[in-house]
Amino acid sequence: EAEVKSAIAHALDSDDPDMCAWAIIQSRISEVYFGAFDRNYGALGSVIDLRKLHNSKLKVYGGIMEEECNKLLEDYFAHIRGKNANNR
Repeated sequence: EAEVKSAIAHALDSDDPDMCAWAIIQSRISEVYFGAFDRNYGALGSVIDLRKLHNSKLKVYGGIMEEECNKLLEDYFAHIRGKNANNR
């Protein structure tokens, strides 16, 4: 169990949606809830659905408070980009 938690933590810390989705599927988590869909790289139904490759019973509920979540993400990445531009 500790190894699974470690693998999930590592995957969630990465920038790779496929790795995150695969770690969630492999850990046999039963449900995932999230706000903002990743329309470019999403791996749990946005672009591809890795659950189909593994015949997973994982239930995914996305788009919860989607507008608010998208705004938070946009603001966060604008802030990060601004910091990086100032450090050049």
